Order: sequence, then C-alpha cells, then structure tokens
Amino acid sequence: MTKIEVYSLAISAFGVLTIWIGFIFAFSQIRAAVRQVTVMVETHRENHELQRRLAAQSAVNNYGFSNISAELHNTFGYIKSNLPIPTEEINKKFSENDEHRVKLIMLLRHYESLARGINHGVYDEEIVKAALRRTMIRFARSFSLYIEESRTILSNPTLWIELTSLSEKWVAEDKKFQTRANTGDL
Repeated sequence: MTKIEVYSLAISAFGVLTIWIGFIFAFSQIRAAVRQVTVMVETHRENHELQRRLAAQSAVNNYGFSNISAELHNTFGYIKSNLPIPTEEINKKFSENDEHRVKLIMLLRHYESLARGINHGVYDEEIVKAALRRTMIRFARSFSLYIEESRTILSNPTLWIELTSLSEKWVAEDKKFQTRANTGDL
C-alpha cells in the first residue's frame, strides 16, 4: 500500500469514526430531549390539575347565591324535602312575587354552569361534590317538575340538562355506596 492509500484509509476511518460519534451524540441528545419533554408534559398535567382544583375551589368560594338559596328555601321549603315541588305551587309563588322566578332561574343557571364546568373538565368534580353535592341534588330534585315543564314550554329538551344529569349521577353513586355499605363490601 502506498502512503496515499494509507492516508486515504486513515481519513476514511476517521470520517466513519466521526460519523459514529456524531450518531451516538445525536442519539443521546434525542434521549435527553425526550426525557425533558416527558418531564414537561407531566409538569403541565400536574399544573392543569392544580388549576382545575383551584378553579373549582374558587367557584365554590364565590358561591354568592347562598342568600338566594336561603330565600328560595324560605319560599319553597325545598331543603328539607325529598320530593319534587308541584309546578302549580311554584307558579303560585311566582304569581305572588315574580322575584322568586328570577332567583330560581339565577340559581338554576349557577348550578348549571358548575355542572357544565365539571362535565367539561374545567372544575374538579371532587371539590364541587364535597362542597355542594347535597345542595345541588336536593335543588335539582325539588325543582325537577319545573325544569321538565320549562323544557316542554320552551321546546328545549337540554335546558339545565348538565345539572340534572350530574345530580342523577351523584344520586346513583350514593345509592351504589349505600348498597356496598349495607352488604359490608367497603
């Protein structure tokens, strides 16, 4: 072999070695980038969950409707009842004072927005459930006949559907829990 062939072979070997070192370095950089992206995704997920919980807590804390709820309870006595209030009774109270209708619709809209936030992942369900489950269930149950009548009158079958479906879900969970508690399967 001539000197030129030896130099050419050495340069080629050095080139191949450089390419392999480049591949190894690129591979390690890609692995490091994947690890960083994984950490960023997990951090983002944790921050998102925290923000959902904070939003739910804020929505519960901003429950400025407690006075309205108290006034509606004084008018309709719904908190202590497990039965739906007849629409005739509701409409009679509305005819006596239309302010009751306004307050009822405000509270329905508020609970609907909470339920929608839960169903669409904006609010953390466990936080809202811990704070307002009983209240929302009783409210939806007490005014269920009014809700159904409003859906029919307004030809809107989805009116306040998020609230009613969420309260039905919570009632089913309560029944399932109660059944498990009664059979000792907890």
